[in-house]
Amino acid sequence: MKKFIINLITIYFLVNPFSAYCEDKIEVINSKGIGSAFIVDQKIAEARQKALDMAVSSAFRQALFSIVPDRVFSTNFEKIMEIIKSENSSVAEEFQVAGETTKNNEYIIAVRARFDKKNIEKHLRDYNLFLGDLKLPEIMLLISQKNIEDFRYHKWWNTSENIEFSAIEKALDKELSGMNFKVIQPFKNEKSLNSDIEGDVIPDKKEAINIALEKNADIVVVGKAAALPGGNSIGGLETVRVDVFFVVFRTDTGEKIFDIEKQAMITVEKNIENTLAAFNKAGEIAGRDIGKFLLNYWEKMQNEPNEIELEISGVNYLPRFIKFKNILKSEKIVEDLKEKEIFVSGSRVVVLFNGSSEELAKYLVEIPFQNFGIEITEVSKGKIKINFVD
Repeated sequence: MKKFIINLITIYFLVNPFSAYCEDKIEVINSKGIGSAFIVDQKIAEARQKALDMAVSSAFRQALFSIVPDRVFSTNFEKIMEIIKSENSSVAEEFQVAGETTKNNEYIIAVRARFDKKNIEKHLRDYNLFLGDLKLPEIMLLISQKNIEDFRYHKWWNTSENIEFSAIEKALDKELSGMNFKVIQPFKNEKSLNSDIEGDVIPDKKEAINIALEKNADIVVVGKAAALPGGNSIGGLETVRVDVFFVVFRTDTGEKIFDIEKQAMITVEKNIENTLAAFNKAGEIAGRDIGKFLLNYWEKMQNEPNEIELEISGVNYLPRFIKFKNILKSEKIVEDLKEKEIFVSGSRVVVLFNGSSEELAKYLVEIPFQNFGIEITEVSKGKIKINFVD
């Protein structure tokens, strides 16, 4: 039997040679696969379908292995195996049966399948796997929590209480960390002068961003979670409900990019005040939604040019600025350049650049300007200060 299968595979690939993973411009992966299934109770059609599913899954595995980098495979082995086991013919763009036969009550099929690289990458993102070097944002959690027996909300920031995450924040941390986000842990911070809303429950946007920027967070999640009696009971059990409301901000622009409102309900024994399980469930549900949104949002944002402000000044400014601007445009270093403000010996301009401020600064400092040079005196998120020098 083993020899027969080997011969079948050999004949198949002599007639239909394997086409290796093509370049990105083509975005196509041609792969091979073989599957088999025992025929039970003379149900040949059922056995054929099982063998076919196995063959296409085998082809998907080959396609996956051809594009997944070693670093991703080695650190996500179990997750990749889970993906392979759960997939079927729906992953393939198209497939063709290259050969099929029965032998010793076993149905055997060989296929060739066609996969789209972009679709595979999108599919992997559903499992929080990225093939590229996507740098995920660092996240800060500012979530107030109130248990059933509490008279007020508890929080870790701007407080003399213990500096530690609440149950809901721990659940969010676990879910987001499992998606490879870095969640910034609680720390002692200075009391903000801004007043909070809702009775010192939720910080306003400005205060939240100020706290988040103390640790250079890219994203801050602000909100509250409250446990309430669920109102239902059965036997010796009663329900506990947790209501959560979160708002997600970018710290660089202050933009509100997402908000979420969820409920989670569990049953617990009566007179048990610990509602940790309800907070865990709510955090898991909300964390999964926030994580999936941020993965898609951040990837899309990485592919878009960043708006960077250049503050330019220096001696003999005007002719040097004209030459500097012409070089940026002619070399297509930036996608757009607009003057924002003009003053006596300098100006502020805004450019669109496919990269960070640090990357643009490094690029600029390596440009040979004739008759003058540039001194970069400051590089921060979204801003570069440049001085023309002799």
